[in-house]
Amino acid sequence: MCPPGKFAIAGGGSTMNPGSSLTVNAPVLDSSGRAIGWTTQQTAGGSAGLTTYVICADVTAVSPTGTAFAPSNVAAAVGNFDSGPQSDDVRLSFTTPATNVGVSAYGVENAFLGAGTTANGTNCTLGATAPNNDTAGIPASAAFATAGVANGANGVPLTFTAFDLAAGGYCFRVVAQDPMSGIRSYSNYVSANVAAAPALTVTPQYAANEDNEASQAVPGIGQHTYTFQTTLTGTLSFAVVPSGFISRISDGSYGFCDFNQDSKADNVGTEQAFITAVNGSPVGATNKLVNQPIPANGTITVTVDSSIRNERVRIVAWQDLNHNGQIDLSAAGDVNCDFANQATNNTTVDGAMIVSGRKFWFGPNALFGAQNGGSEVGRLGHCRFCFAAGQKQPPLLLRHQRHLPDLRDTGEPGDVQERAQRNDLGQQRHPRHRL
Repeated sequence: MCPPGKFAIAGGGSTMNPGSSLTVNAPVLDSSGRAIGWTTQQTAGGSAGLTTYVICADVTAVSPTGTAFAPSNVAAAVGNFDSGPQSDDVRLSFTTPATNVGVSAYGVENAFLGAGTTANGTNCTLGATAPNNDTAGIPASAAFATAGVANGANGVPLTFTAFDLAAGGYCFRVVAQDPMSGIRSYSNYVSANVAAAPALTVTPQYAANEDNEASQAVPGIGQHTYTFQTTLTGTLSFAVVPSGFISRISDGSYGFCDFNQDSKADNVGTEQAFITAVNGSPVGATNKLVNQPIPANGTITVTVDSSIRNERVRIVAWQDLNHNGQIDLSAAGDVNCDFANQATNNTTVDGAMIVSGRKFWFGPNALFGAQNGGSEVGRLGHCRFCFAAGQKQPPLLLRHQRHLPDLRDTGEPGDVQERAQRNDLGQQRHPRHRL
C-alpha cells in the first residue's frame, strides 16, 4: 500500500510457486476510486512465492480523467419479464457514473451459488465500498461468468435482464474496464433468488381472459384447449367451474363459494360447459374428469366446449389426494360467498391445485338494429371489450368488439350484467356479485 497522501501510478507482481499463476493483478482503490496500492493473488500456494510491488507518487487527489468506474447503485428484481410461465428472470437497474470518459459498455456478470443456496448480503458482497476492485469480494472472482453487456452513455439509468434462470441463488455485479489501462472496476454486488418452478402450471394462466363463439352442439366450433404441466406423479382431476365462484388469493391459494357450508366447493362440474378431449383424444362430454393418469412428460391438454351463450368458466386441476371427486376446503364458507379467503382449497387433503384463465362463450355477431323486441339482458365485459346481449339461451346475441362509453363497468374487474331498454341503453346497471 502507498503511504498516506500518495497514490499508486503503477504496480505488478509475479509468482515463483511451481505450477501456480496469477489470478489477480490489480490496483487497490479507495472509496473514491483512486489507486492507493496494488494486490496480487495466485491459483495455489497462498502467499508462498508471491511478489507484489507498487509505484507510488505525490499526485493530485482527484479521480483521473478517462478512468472507468463501475456503478455503485446496482439493484436487482426477480420477476417474469418475458411473459413466460414463471418468474425466473432477473432485471438489474443502475445509473452509469457521470465522470466516466470513453466508456459506454458495462459488463454484467453473475455467479450461481447453488440450487439450495439463498443469496444474501453475506455470500454476495464486494467487501468494499463500490466502485472498487474485487479483492475482498465474495464469491471469488473466478466464480463469476459473463451474463451480457448493458450499453449506455454516462450518467444515465440502464437496465439489463437475465432471462430463464435455473432455480437457486445468484450474485450479480457490473464491471467497467478502462479502455487505456485495462483496469477493471466493480460495482456493488446484488443478490437474487429464483424460486423453483411450481409443481403444477396451466396455460393460459389465471389472469387471461379469452372467448369463443358458442357451439351449436358439443363438440363444435367453441372448443378451446388448456395445457397443464406438472412434475407430479399419479393422477389429476379436472372440473369445469363457473368463474364467479372462484377467487385467487394473494398467497397462491384459491377461494371458493360454499353456500351450504359443507367445506366443499359448490358447483364443481355442474356448469353447462364440458371437457371434450384429453391430450387430443376425444372423451364423452363431461364437466368433471377424475383420476386422470399423469403421463411421463407431465403434460396434459384439456379441451372444453359449450353450446350455452354467455357462459364463463375456469378449469380447475387438482390432485384430489383423497379421491372423493370434490374440492375440499380449509373451512366452511359464508352463506353469501362474500369473503373470498374464508373457504380456500385444502392442500393437505387435496394436494396441489391450479386454476386456468377465464373462458367466455358468446353467440354469433348480430345484425344492426333492435334485438329481441327492444329489451335485452346481457353482459358488458371490459376484459374482452365486448357486449353480449340476450339470454343464455337464444334467440339472439350481439357481440360488439368496440368499447361502449355509455356502458360503464361498475362492478369488480371482469364483466357486468346489464339490463337496458333499446332507447335508454346503459341507464339501468346491475353489477354481478363476483366474476
